[in-house]
Amino acid sequence: MRTLGRMLVALPLVAALVGVAAPAAVAKPVRSFTFTAEAGAHPVNGRSGQWTPPDAEIDVHEFERVIKMHAETHNGWDWIRVEFRGRDGAALRRGVYRTDAKARPDGPRMLVISNGLGCIDDYGRFTITRIRRDSSGQLSALDARFEHHCGSATAPALRGEIRYRA
Repeated sequence: MRTLGRMLVALPLVAALVGVAAPAAVAKPVRSFTFTAEAGAHPVNGRSGQWTPPDAEIDVHEFERVIKMHAETHNGWDWIRVEFRGRDGAALRRGVYRTDAKARPDGPRMLVISNGLGCIDDYGRFTITRIRRDSSGQLSALDARFEHHCGSATAPALRGEIRYRA
């Protein structure tokens, strides 16, 4: 009876210790790219999509203070790259950034390339609502929306949203 009593006391203690030692649940990576383009919006011209794995591959990273998102369909036949850069190469933070290639050449910039076609004369804005970097400075989370016009501020618009968690 004495042994049974010790076991009954020991079981809750072991269960508690196992619960403490168990690893925390690991959050699943999040990667999505949603976009819509008006007819004539260069370089995507009227296309739209909601790309998420496993039907699409989406890579988001930061290199030399430029945030780069590359998304492509699972077969690789359709791809879009979006880049965001801060004013004078400053690190991006939460906020709204307006792009105007002619008026502010040193200002924030956005680059959009689709299937080899691009636009360097960008106008519009991008909004970063979440940005996080890990202890080593690597981008670990991003939520961003953008509106891009190629050639002039009144050109047809490409609008999109990027969601990323490492």
